[in-house]
Amino acid sequence: MKKLIKTLTLTFVLFLCFILSASAENESEKVTYQIIPETGIMIVSGEGRVGKLLTGFCEKLNYDGYYGEDIYDEDYSSLYEIKTIIIEEGITQIGHCAFLGKLEDVELLKNLETVVLPESLVEIEDYAFYNCEKLTKIYLPSELKKIGSYALSGTNIKQIHIPDSVETIGYGAFANTKIKNLTVPETVTEIREICNGCDNLKTLSFTNATCLVRGCDNLTKISYSAPLTKVEIIAENCPALQEVVFDGASSDKKIKIAAADIDKFLPGCPEATLYLNENIIDELEEKNISYAVITEAVSKLSNVKNLRFKQNNTRILSWSPVSGAGYYQVYEQSGGVWTRIYSGAKTSIAIEKSGKYRVRAVNYDGEKRVYSKYTTINVTVVGYADLYETKADGNKAVLQWSKAENATGYQIYYSNTDSKSGFKKLTNTSSTKYTVTNLKDKPYYFKVRAYYKAKDGTYQYSTFSYVRKVK
Repeated sequence: MKKLIKTLTLTFVLFLCFILSASAENESEKVTYQIIPETGIMIVSGEGRVGKLLTGFCEKLNYDGYYGEDIYDEDYSSLYEIKTIIIEEGITQIGHCAFLGKLEDVELLKNLETVVLPESLVEIEDYAFYNCEKLTKIYLPSELKKIGSYALSGTNIKQIHIPDSVETIGYGAFANTKIKNLTVPETVTEIREICNGCDNLKTLSFTNATCLVRGCDNLTKISYSAPLTKVEIIAENCPALQEVVFDGASSDKKIKIAAADIDKFLPGCPEATLYLNENIIDELEEKNISYAVITEAVSKLSNVKNLRFKQNNTRILSWSPVSGAGYYQVYEQSGGVWTRIYSGAKTSIAIEKSGKYRVRAVNYDGEKRVYSKYTTINVTVVGYADLYETKADGNKAVLQWSKAENATGYQIYYSNTDSKSGFKKLTNTSSTKYTVTNLKDKPYYFKVRAYYKAKDGTYQYSTFSYVRKVK
C-alpha cells in the first residue's frame, strides 16, 4: 500500500512538472520549474523573464477583474500544494500575472506562503502575486527597480522593506495587505495610491513623493520629507488618522490648517491635524483656506496698528505687521454676531461688503496660543455705477447711469482716442445723469465710476463702468 501511495505521489509530481515545464517553454525556453516532492517547494531557475505558470490562462483575463467563462472548467488543483517559491539567480523579471493566487471563484496558488527572490531581479510586473491570500513573507532584492500595479495586492504580507534601488511603484501595489508600517524611499518620485484598504497600516512615510491614501481604517500618521506644492486631497476615509506632516514635524515656521478647511485636504479624516510648510501659503491665500503659522513662543503681542480700508477697483482691508505674530485673524460682524472670515499670515485681505470688521494678531507655538486685543474698523464699500445710456443730440450727449450704493458722487471720464486708452476726467457730479456739450463730429468714449468721501476726507472708488461710445 505504501509503495502504491509513493508511486501515485511521484506520478502526480511528474505530471505537475510536465504541465509547468510545458507552460514555461511557451513563455521562455530559458526558464524551468521544479517541484520538490512532499515539501510544497517550487524552484524556478534559468535566465530572463518568468512567464505565466499556465499558458493561456492570463490571455483569458482582463486584468481589471473580468474573465471568460471557459476557465471555470479548468482544473488547477495541482497548484494548491505549493507553499514556497524559490526563484534562483539569473531571473531578472517576474512577468505579468505570473503567480496569481486567486481571481474570485478561480483558485490557483491559494496556499503560497513564502517567496524568495534573487538579487538579479530588477522588475516585478503587474499582478505578479495578486491575491496570494496566504503569502506572508517576500524578500525584495537590493537591485529591484520596479514593482508593478497590484503586484502584491491581496496578500497577507505584514511587513516589507522597499530597497533604495526601487524607482517605480505601480497603482495599488500593496493594496488590501496586512502591512503595518511602510516607508517609500527617496528614489521613488512619482506614485499613486499604493496602499488603499490596508486596515492594519499604522504609519506611512514618503521621502520624495506624495501619494493619495484611501480607506486605511487604523492609519494614524503620514509623514513626508518633501513639501506639499499644491492644494490637493492627501488622504480620504482614514478615520483614525491623527497627524499628517510635510517636510519635518519639528520644522520651525510650519503651518497648521484650520479645522474648518481640513476637508479640502483630508476628507473623511475627522481627527486629523495637518502641518505644511510656508511654500504653499500663496495658494492657501488664493483659495481662502485658513491656517496658522507656528512660531517661537511669546508672552505678549502688541495690538494691530494702521488698520485701514482702501477701495480703488479692488476692496482691500490691510494693517501693519505685528512683531512676534505668526498669523492674524479677521472677523466680520453680521446680525450682532462676529464670524471669522480669515486666518493667515498675510497683512491684507479682500472683502466684499460694508460693515464692522476686527483684526487680532496670534502667536502659536504648536501647543498654546497668545492673542493681541482686537482692533476694529467700520468699512463703507461703494457700489458699482452702470453707464447704461449714451444718447447723442447734435453736439451734445446725454449720459445716464444706475445709482450706486453708498455713493457720495460720481466721476465721468472720456476719451476721443479709443475705448481703452487716453481717458481724462471730465467732471464730478452727485447726479446719475449728465449732459456733455460742445462735442465735435468724431467718436467719444465715456465711462463712469462711483466714489464715497469719508469724514476724514479719504475717498473710496468703485470699478469703472463699461465704456460707451457716442458719435
